[in-house]
Amino acid sequence: MKILHTSDWHLGKRLGRFSRMEEQADILDEICSIVDEQNPDLIMLSGDLFDGFNPSAEAIELLYRTLHRMSGGGKRVIIAIAGNHDSPDRIESPDPLARISGIFFLGYPETRIKTCRLESGWVVESPEAGLLRLRKEGRAELRIIATPYAGEVRLRKAIDPTRGEEQIRAILRDHWKNLADRFFDDGGINLMMAHLFSAEAESLPFDELEEEGERPILHPGGLELIPFSAFPKDAQYVALGHLHRPMLTQYGRSTICYSGSPLAYSLSESGQQKQVVLVDLEPGKAAKCEVVPLCCGRALCRGRFKTLEKALAWLGEHQESYVEVTMEVDHYLETGVRDAIHDAHPRVLAVVPELQKDSGISTSRQEEIDIDAPLERLFTEYFRGRNNGADPEPYLLELLAEAVSAGNEEPGV
Repeated sequence: MKILHTSDWHLGKRLGRFSRMEEQADILDEICSIVDEQNPDLIMLSGDLFDGFNPSAEAIELLYRTLHRMSGGGKRVIIAIAGNHDSPDRIESPDPLARISGIFFLGYPETRIKTCRLESGWVVESPEAGLLRLRKEGRAELRIIATPYAGEVRLRKAIDPTRGEEQIRAILRDHWKNLADRFFDDGGINLMMAHLFSAEAESLPFDELEEEGERPILHPGGLELIPFSAFPKDAQYVALGHLHRPMLTQYGRSTICYSGSPLAYSLSESGQQKQVVLVDLEPGKAAKCEVVPLCCGRALCRGRFKTLEKALAWLGEHQESYVEVTMEVDHYLETGVRDAIHDAHPRVLAVVPELQKDSGISTSRQEEIDIDAPLERLFTEYFRGRNNGADPEPYLLELLAEAVSAGNEEPGV
């Protein structure tokens, strides 16, 4: 059995004022080419198909068109679960039509699909909520414990509402163990897929993970960290979604994997090699994984400079990327510098002034704000507080004065 694992497509996501739809179409075309070449039996899409609950028509069309191509007209089975960015109802809405092409959408933890026999010979059924079983003559039976994202309230209601305030990780652990004890054995292939935040230990410092696009799903209203030890020990491969940084690790008999997002969606992901994962599986044996790098998509780059000349030279070398430029300044960033940077590059995400410590400008905010002070002074103090102590440029003060003057004019004057 060969499986392709991918996740966190975030279709429709923007990067500041820039649309990523063209890049998303290109990267999904690349994944489709990998599917055509490798011909996996099963494709697992571990959540965050869209970037929001109300995706654009363009994003919806791209998803359905891509999955239809990947399925090969029903030759391959696709299982896609909802992530925390997805609307469960929207994810499940095309299910009756999608099943004809071997595509199965699970929006809720309690979802049970109707038994379906595909033209390819696969029989897909759901004997219990949260479990799928795939059977085909002459092939090993495949069992998948599938847990779409849900907040803690829904998870408790779906799995075991009688356990009150007990930690959700314990409820999930027991739920997964119950399914594994009843359906997993070495006579078939045993998988799990989920959209959540997991790590080897139950409590970790989150500093490295607190990044846009891959923040841990935590209380309130979310889902606490789920340790690796909660996953069924007999699961040969655990296909996870939520973190955009790829991760592949061995834990006991299980291979646990975040395939990561196919594109870099924030500057915190700069330098990450994006990928999909191919998995070869046999009953009773360890998973054999192959990481397949993805090439499409623009890079996200950060640069720090003391002079405009060096910044412009660097921008010239990164014309195909999205860029963030930090300028080290002694006082404030001049308008001409900002304009020159934007004129030199078509995809500038931000120009960040960084005030040097030896600039002589105090950033102390110990003085209480005097609300009766002149407006220009109040604006200047506010500007300093938001810009590392830098003073506003003269033209900003002129605009403020014009706005105040206009506001004081008599109606009709």
